[in-house]
Amino acid sequence: MTPSPTPPCAVMFDFDGTLCDMSPFVDELTAEGPHRWSRFFAHTPEAAPVEAGMDVLNRVIALGWQYSVSSTRDPRSRGLVLRWLYEHRLLSKRRRPQMVLARTRGANGFGPALDCKVWHGRRRYDSRSRSLETSLFIDDEQDMVDGLIEAGVPAMHLEELVDLSDAELRDLLRYSRRAWRKRWDEEQALAAATEPPPGGPLSSVLVAGGAI
Repeated sequence: MTPSPTPPCAVMFDFDGTLCDMSPFVDELTAEGPHRWSRFFAHTPEAAPVEAGMDVLNRVIALGWQYSVSSTRDPRSRGLVLRWLYEHRLLSKRRRPQMVLARTRGANGFGPALDCKVWHGRRRYDSRSRSLETSLFIDDEQDMVDGLIEAGVPAMHLEELVDLSDAELRDLLRYSRRAWRKRWDEEQALAAATEPPPGGPLSSVLVAGGAI
Protein backbone atom coordinates (compact mmCIF):
# COMPACT_ATOMS: atom_id res chain seq x y z
CA MET A 1 0.00 0.00 0.00
CA THR A 2 1.37 3.41 -0.97
CA PRO A 3 1.14 5.79 2.03
CA SER A 4 -1.30 8.63 1.54
CA PRO A 5 0.26 12.10 1.52
CA THR A 6 -0.14 13.97 4.78
CA PRO A 7 -3.09 16.36 4.33
CA PRO A 8 -3.06 19.96 5.59
CA CYS A 9 -4.52 20.72 8.99
CA ALA A 10 -6.40 23.60 10.59
CA VAL A 11 -7.44 24.97 13.98
CA MET A 12 -11.17 24.63 14.65
CA PHE A 13 -12.97 27.34 16.66
CA ASP A 14 -16.30 26.85 18.38
CA PHE A 15 -18.68 29.65 17.38
CA ASP A 16 -21.08 30.46 20.24
CA GLY A 17 -19.21 31.53 23.36
CA THR A 18 -15.77 31.34 21.75
CA LEU A 19 -16.17 33.83 18.91
CA CYS A 20 -19.72 35.18 19.25
CA ASP A 21 -21.15 36.43 22.57
CA MET A 22 -24.86 35.58 22.76
CA SER A 23 -25.04 35.92 26.56
CA PRO A 24 -27.00 39.24 26.53
CA PHE A 25 -29.92 37.45 24.87
CA VAL A 26 -30.31 34.36 27.07
CA ASP A 27 -33.58 35.73 28.49
CA GLU A 28 -35.18 34.62 25.23
CA LEU A 29 -34.58 31.02 26.29
CA THR A 30 -36.50 31.40 29.55
CA ALA A 31 -39.71 32.22 27.70
CA GLU A 32 -42.20 29.49 26.92
CA GLY A 33 -43.15 28.42 23.44
CA PRO A 34 -41.70 26.44 20.54
CA HIS A 35 -39.91 29.37 18.92
CA ARG A 36 -37.68 30.51 21.78
CA TRP A 37 -34.50 29.23 20.12
CA SER A 38 -35.42 30.95 16.87
CA ARG A 39 -35.95 34.21 18.74
CA PHE A 40 -32.64 33.72 20.54
CA PHE A 41 -30.65 33.07 17.36
CA ALA A 42 -32.36 35.99 15.61
CA HIS A 43 -30.20 38.25 17.80
CA THR A 44 -26.99 36.92 16.20
CA PRO A 45 -26.37 40.03 14.04
CA GLU A 46 -26.47 42.14 17.24
CA ALA A 47 -24.03 39.94 19.14
CA ALA A 48 -20.60 41.31 19.99
CA PRO A 49 -17.42 39.32 19.45
CA VAL A 50 -15.82 37.47 22.36
CA GLU A 51 -12.66 39.56 22.66
CA ALA A 52 -10.47 36.72 23.88
CA GLY A 53 -11.63 34.37 21.14
CA MET A 54 -11.23 36.94 18.39
CA ASP A 55 -7.77 37.82 19.67
CA VAL A 56 -6.65 34.19 19.53
CA LEU A 57 -8.24 33.76 16.10
CA ASN A 58 -6.51 36.86 14.72
CA ARG A 59 -3.19 35.64 16.04
CA VAL A 60 -3.71 32.18 14.56
CA ILE A 61 -4.38 33.81 11.18
CA ALA A 62 -1.35 36.09 11.55
CA LEU A 63 0.83 33.03 12.22
CA GLY A 64 -0.24 31.66 8.84
CA TRP A 65 -2.59 28.94 10.03
CA GLN A 66 -5.84 27.87 8.42
CA TYR A 67 -8.94 27.70 10.61
CA SER A 68 -12.49 26.37 10.59
CA VAL A 69 -15.64 27.26 12.53
CA SER A 70 -17.87 24.75 14.32
CA SER A 71 -21.46 25.57 15.28
CA THR A 72 -23.90 23.20 16.97
CA ARG A 73 -26.83 25.30 15.83
CA ASP A 74 -29.65 24.03 13.66
CA PRO A 75 -28.54 24.26 9.99
CA ARG A 76 -31.27 26.86 9.44
CA SER A 77 -29.18 29.27 11.54
CA ARG A 78 -26.05 28.79 9.44
CA GLY A 79 -26.92 31.86 7.38
CA LEU A 80 -26.90 33.97 10.55
CA VAL A 81 -23.49 32.55 11.46
CA LEU A 82 -22.12 33.42 8.02
CA ARG A 83 -23.62 36.91 8.23
CA TRP A 84 -21.96 37.47 11.61
CA LEU A 85 -18.61 36.29 10.27
CA TYR A 86 -19.01 38.61 7.28
CA GLU A 87 -19.87 41.60 9.47
CA HIS A 88 -16.71 40.98 11.48
CA ARG A 89 -14.53 40.72 8.37
CA LEU A 90 -13.93 37.00 8.66
CA LEU A 91 -15.08 36.13 5.15
CA SER A 92 -12.52 38.20 3.27
CA LYS A 93 -10.10 36.36 1.02
CA ARG A 94 -7.19 36.34 3.46
CA ARG A 95 -9.27 35.63 6.58
CA ARG A 96 -11.89 33.22 5.29
CA PRO A 97 -12.38 29.95 7.23
CA GLN A 98 -11.81 26.70 5.39
CA MET A 99 -15.28 25.57 6.43
CA VAL A 100 -18.21 26.68 8.59
CA LEU A 101 -19.99 23.62 9.97
CA ALA A 102 -23.46 23.33 11.48
CA ARG A 103 -25.28 20.51 13.23
CA THR A 104 -26.58 17.75 10.99
CA ARG A 105 -29.64 15.60 11.57
CA GLY A 106 -29.06 11.89 12.07
CA ALA A 107 -31.40 8.95 12.49
CA ASN A 108 -32.17 10.03 16.06
CA GLY A 109 -32.51 13.75 15.41
CA PHE A 110 -29.74 16.27 15.92
CA GLY A 111 -28.17 14.51 18.89
CA PRO A 112 -26.08 16.01 21.72
CA ALA A 113 -23.87 19.03 21.06
CA LEU A 114 -20.75 17.06 22.02
CA ASP A 115 -21.46 14.42 19.38
CA CYS A 116 -21.77 17.20 16.81
CA LYS A 117 -18.43 18.71 17.81
CA VAL A 118 -16.71 15.33 17.77
CA TRP A 119 -18.03 14.75 14.26
CA HIS A 120 -16.78 18.18 13.19
CA GLY A 121 -13.37 17.56 14.77
CA ARG A 122 -13.02 14.20 13.03
CA ARG A 123 -14.05 15.48 9.61
CA ARG A 124 -11.29 14.92 7.06
CA TYR A 125 -12.16 17.28 4.23
CA ASP A 126 -13.17 20.91 3.82
CA SER A 127 -16.29 22.40 2.24
CA ARG A 128 -14.78 21.82 -1.22
CA SER A 129 -14.02 18.15 -0.50
CA ARG A 130 -10.29 18.85 -0.23
CA SER A 131 -8.30 16.99 2.42
CA LEU A 132 -8.18 18.91 5.70
CA GLU A 133 -7.69 17.68 9.26
CA THR A 134 -8.28 19.40 12.60
CA SER A 135 -5.10 19.56 14.68
CA LEU A 136 -6.68 21.54 17.56
CA PHE A 137 -10.28 22.32 18.61
CA ILE A 138 -10.73 25.49 20.72
CA ASP A 139 -13.86 25.73 22.90
CA ASP A 140 -15.11 27.84 25.81
CA GLU A 141 -16.74 24.99 27.79
CA GLN A 142 -14.52 22.67 29.80
CA ASP A 143 -16.94 19.74 29.65
CA MET A 144 -16.85 19.97 25.85
CA VAL A 145 -13.05 20.11 25.84
CA ASP A 146 -12.90 17.05 28.11
CA GLY A 147 -15.40 15.18 25.94
CA LEU A 148 -13.53 16.01 22.74
CA ILE A 149 -10.23 14.81 24.20
CA GLU A 150 -11.87 11.61 25.44
CA ALA A 151 -13.18 11.02 21.91
CA GLY A 152 -9.70 11.45 20.45
CA VAL A 153 -10.09 15.03 19.19
CA PRO A 154 -7.24 17.32 20.41
CA ALA A 155 -8.85 20.25 22.21
CA MET A 156 -8.07 23.12 24.57
CA HIS A 157 -10.08 25.65 26.53
CA LEU A 158 -9.94 29.20 25.20
CA GLU A 159 -8.66 30.52 28.53
CA GLU A 160 -5.56 28.32 28.22
CA LEU A 161 -4.52 30.26 25.12
CA VAL A 162 -5.31 33.90 25.83
CA ASP A 163 -2.18 34.65 27.87
CA LEU A 164 0.29 32.89 25.58
CA SER A 165 2.83 35.01 23.76
CA ASP A 166 2.93 34.78 19.97
CA ALA A 167 6.00 32.55 20.23
CA GLU A 168 4.29 30.27 22.74
CA LEU A 169 1.14 30.08 20.61
CA ARG A 170 3.22 29.25 17.54
CA ASP A 171 5.04 26.49 19.43
CA LEU A 172 1.73 25.10 20.70
CA LEU A 173 0.24 25.00 17.21
CA ARG A 174 3.36 23.32 15.86
CA TYR A 175 3.22 20.77 18.67
CA SER A 176 -0.44 20.04 17.92
CA ARG A 177 0.42 19.55 14.25
CA ARG A 178 3.31 17.19 15.06
CA ALA A 179 1.10 15.17 17.41
CA TRP A 180 -1.61 15.00 14.78
CA ARG A 181 0.87 13.90 12.09
CA LYS A 182 2.13 11.16 14.40
CA ARG A 183 -1.44 9.85 14.69
CA TRP A 184 -1.81 10.08 10.90
CA ASP A 185 1.38 8.05 10.34
CA GLU A 186 0.19 5.44 12.85
CA GLU A 187 -3.15 5.13 11.05
CA GLN A 188 -1.40 4.76 7.70
CA ALA A 189 0.93 2.08 9.10
CA LEU A 190 -2.02 0.18 10.57
CA ALA A 191 -3.91 0.36 7.27
CA ALA A 192 -0.87 -0.93 5.40
CA ALA A 193 -0.41 -3.79 7.87
CA THR A 194 -4.01 -4.97 7.53
CA GLU A 195 -4.20 -4.78 3.71
CA PRO A 196 -4.11 -8.23 1.99
CA PRO A 197 -0.73 -8.76 0.26
CA PRO A 198 -0.56 -8.97 -3.56
CA GLY A 199 -1.09 -12.52 -4.76
CA GLY A 200 -2.93 -13.43 -1.56
CA PRO A 201 -5.99 -15.68 -1.20
CA LEU A 202 -8.26 -13.38 -3.20
CA SER A 203 -5.89 -13.32 -6.19
CA SER A 204 -5.61 -17.11 -6.10
CA VAL A 205 -9.38 -17.49 -6.21
CA LEU A 206 -9.65 -15.11 -9.17
CA VAL A 207 -6.97 -16.99 -11.13
CA ALA A 208 -8.52 -20.38 -10.36
CA GLY A 209 -11.92 -19.16 -11.44
CA GLY A 210 -10.65 -17.93 -14.78
CA ALA A 211 -11.12 -14.22 -14.05
CA ILE A 212 -7.50 -13.47 -14.94
